[in-house]
Amino acid sequence: MRRPDPRLWLPVALFAAAPFALMAAGEARDPFLVDTARAYLAPGPDQPFGTDALGRDLLARTLYAAGLSLKVVAQSVVLSLVLALLLGGAAGYAAGRPLDRVIGWTISLLYTVPFIFVVVAILTVLQPGLERAYVVIGCIGWAAPARLVRATVIELRGTRYVLAQRAFGFSPTQILTTTLLPRSLLPAVLSLAYFVPELIGIEVGLSFFGLGAPPPTPTLGRLIYDGLSEFQTAWWLSLTPAGVLLAMTASVLACTHLMLRGHVAPAPTP
Repeated sequence: MRRPDPRLWLPVALFAAAPFALMAAGEARDPFLVDTARAYLAPGPDQPFGTDALGRDLLARTLYAAGLSLKVVAQSVVLSLVLALLLGGAAGYAAGRPLDRVIGWTISLLYTVPFIFVVVAILTVLQPGLERAYVVIGCIGWAAPARLVRATVIELRGTRYVLAQRAFGFSPTQILTTTLLPRSLLPAVLSLAYFVPELIGIEVGLSFFGLGAPPPTPTLGRLIYDGLSEFQTAWWLSLTPAGVLLAMTASVLACTHLMLRGHVAPAPTP
């Protein structure tokens, strides 16, 4: 089996490190420091993004909020990937059996209801918060990669090396964990890479409507929402976080493109 091009995993490493780097950069400028004497300072050399009504550094708050958004998305992606591998692998190995049908029905149900409506409904019933947000998003976002994992497992389970493992007495769990799921990881990762920009939008949208982290923790959605009410007084309060959001989404899309260019499909070894 050929190894995937290293360009596939470089964007993954960058995406994993980005939340910590952004949050550290924001904390270095103290996003929670209140200084009312510096309220509503326009962007300038000392305050590149200006300050808000309480004199807090908007650059620090925006960097910290961007890091939080990526952290929630990264945790959701990891949870979705684990669920996709487990459920998709089980469905593929038990193709045509009741377990496969139940998982297939669950996937179809998740596809019939708009994703954002499900997340908003659950978080409205539960108490909003970052931890709940990433768990809810992760528990719903596994459907698309699970389909790819299922298809890959069905394709590989009839190969000669899998039949040989069965002949040697390997259990279904051993075959899945040592042979089938490792070869299904790449399609699942690529599927979730397409999903990341949408996850960023969902997380920001939840924060915009007050379903993210509670104040005074800054989030991109909440910064944009609060800034809109003061747009005529301080235009930078909404435009600068929105610009960072656009730049962050564009960077994720560029990383996704790089992953696809670096993808080399693994060839099953007979």
